[in-house]
Amino acid sequence: FPVTIDTTTAIGRLQENFFHLLNNFDDSLKSERTIINTREVMEKGYWPYAPPLGYKNLKKKHRACFHEYIITDEGKKLKKGFQMIAGRKYLFNEVVEYLRKRGVSITIKSFRHIFSNPFYAGYVTGKLVGGKLIKGHHPSIIDLKTFLAVQDVLNDNPVAGVPKVSRHD
Repeated sequence: FPVTIDTTTAIGRLQENFFHLLNNFDDSLKSERTIINTREVMEKGYWPYAPPLGYKNLKKKHRACFHEYIITDEGKKLKKGFQMIAGRKYLFNEVVEYLRKRGVSITIKSFRHIFSNPFYAGYVTGKLVGGKLIKGHHPSIIDLKTFLAVQDVLNDNPVAGVPKVSRHD
């Protein structure tokens, strides 16, 4: 049954504030539970989010422990991109152009984000697990040695940018 509250009176505003307080508390509880459960799933090596470029989840609507990842054609082409970078014979924009010509949806802006993702080497990580690398239950596109070689190349070529500053008045 709908509850009508007269917000023109002090007692009505108090009742309304109690309802808001209880709803806020309930939302906070759900949020904490979600974070705890997601962290536990990740610590077991499962990826609870959408897969990155180059992977497809065959069981999207299932719990993370039942996800079944396959490497797509884009993933097989990304492997070649990793090998090109690890070989230190190509510039980043040449690798991006090579991949784009073969149908991989990558830009120079997304390049560093994609090639520094340890998911491709078979690991899961994230803020919820404190950046810890955890062996995943998904197929890897490249081996750890190749991934680390690519990270060395990326670290040797840092991108100097202007930090974003948001204004809060």
